[in-house]
Amino acid sequence: MPLSKDNKNGGLGNEEDFKFDHLRKDDFDEVLDLLRKYFVPYEPINLGLGSTFPDKKEFIENYVTQSINCGLSMGTRTKEGKLIGVSLPDIERKGKVVEGTIPAPKNNVVRHTVEILEHMTNNYDVFQKQGINEILYYAVVCVNPEYRGNNINGKMTKIVEQKAIEKGINVAYSICTGIKSQASFKRNGYVTVYETPYKIFDFLNLTSMGDNTSIKLMVKKLK
Repeated sequence: MPLSKDNKNGGLGNEEDFKFDHLRKDDFDEVLDLLRKYFVPYEPINLGLGSTFPDKKEFIENYVTQSINCGLSMGTRTKEGKLIGVSLPDIERKGKVVEGTIPAPKNNVVRHTVEILEHMTNNYDVFQKQGINEILYYAVVCVNPEYRGNNINGKMTKIVEQKAIEKGINVAYSICTGIKSQASFKRNGYVTVYETPYKIFDFLNLTSMGDNTSIKLMVKKLK
């Protein structure tokens, strides 16, 4: 039966209406379409750079491929099969370049994005600080806003974390770029270990970023 009801928090559907499963190569185009509609236009760094999906298409395509190949990526579908949420983690290892399959930046939008992310990881070495050799890294979590209020993000995160534990990974982190993602990861047990105000990056248009004033590196011990 098509989803036509709202849950108590205002979003479409209830928990039993959704199926959570690992993403596969056949899901690639649907994942890109979801990110094009609901991630890129609203992500704070993209807003600050004035970037669009075409600006980052190759960069995003390579990361999605990398995440699917790691075996931990997660998708959420309705009963009818519509993809409404994705969690795109990766497994990082000490001494390995994180963006190993991602080509060098070809435009300023990608270059500046990488510059911000590298600022965070250069100033907080998760491997050294946490005393580990590998870690679960969350780069992207995206849910269709029509299905808000169902804790889809939280459910995907818990499934991914459990699978990571089964692989012997005991720590996870994310570089959270906006207040919504920061609040979401905090609810899921992540704590801020490093924070940088966006105002130090002179290439960002802070006005277009709204209430998103800082970027946080957040960590969680899984066990």
